[in-house]
Order: sequence, then C-alpha cells, then structure tokens
Amino acid sequence: MLPSVAVEEWLAEVEERMHGSVRACCVTGMAALAAAVATAVHAEDDEGAEGAEGDSAGAGSGGGGGRARWVTEHAAMVVLLANSVAWTRGVEAAILCGQVS
Repeated sequence: MLPSVAVEEWLAEVEERMHGSVRACCVTGMAALAAAVATAVHAEDDEGAEGAEGDSAGAGSGGGGGRARWVTEHAAMVVLLANSVAWTRGVEAAILCGQVS
C-alpha cells in the first residue's frame, strides 16, 4: 500500500484497514472458540456415555485440549476479547434463566 495521496489521507486508510484486519481476527477467533467449546462439550458427553470403561488417558484431552490449542492459535488480544464475550454471554444467560440468586 503506497501513499498516492496526502499523508493524512493515506494514514487514515491504513488505520481503516488495520481496524478491518483486527475485526476479522476477532470474528474468526470468537467462532473458533465457540467450535472448541462445542467440541469439548461433545467430548464430555461421549466420555460420560462410556462410563468407567472409557480411556482415562484421553480424559484431559477432550475439554481442555481444544481450548488450550485455541489459545495458542490466536493473538492474545483475540483470546482476551473472545473469553470476555463468552463469559458475559454465559452470565447473561444464567441471569435470564434465573440461575443466579
């Protein structure tokens, strides 16, 4: 991206593109977190269905593994944002369902 206009206009365009890039990273990270959490929930359901016969070596890899991998695959800023949004949504859902006294 080479400046072809006044520096102020060029810098405004750089800022606009930067915001778009950050927004795209955050949207992707939030979707990936939702997928990691859903995978962990399904893994816990499958683990519960197996009962005592399930493989104990894999017990730690289902719930935490997907989320731990997600944390390492995304920028810290995205991890903080997505976790904050997920926590807030969970609290709002608990309040609306009357699960909070």
